[in-house]
Amino acid sequence: MFWFVLLLSQLAINFFYQPTHPLIFTGAVVGLGLAGLTIWSGSRISGRVAPIKVLVVAGVAAFMYSQAIDVAYAFAFAPMGNRLDMPIEVLLFGLVFWTFAVIARAFVFRPQQQK
Repeated sequence: MFWFVLLLSQLAINFFYQPTHPLIFTGAVVGLGLAGLTIWSGSRISGRVAPIKVLVVAGVAAFMYSQAIDVAYAFAFAPMGNRLDMPIEVLLFGLVFWTFAVIARAFVFRPQQQK
């Protein structure tokens, strides 16, 4: 159920963000993969500052998302434009990735305890 909600959120965000259907699906797939990476990383980070470390991972994932969408635009859709500025895009998707990673860390995937 968690992954389904994550997929729906990615589709909804990209529906309002991307100008064409191929970019909506590309953005959702890339976003789902990077959110999974952030969630996986968050489940392996422990300690008092874990949310801050997960925030750094989410920020890097958001930057990777921005670069991946730039590549998608460059391959097929560059003349269309209608993209947000990169700082806004990185902040928006970093917040989305971090939110789902913290939720997953708290309720779905418990952090691994070091032995």
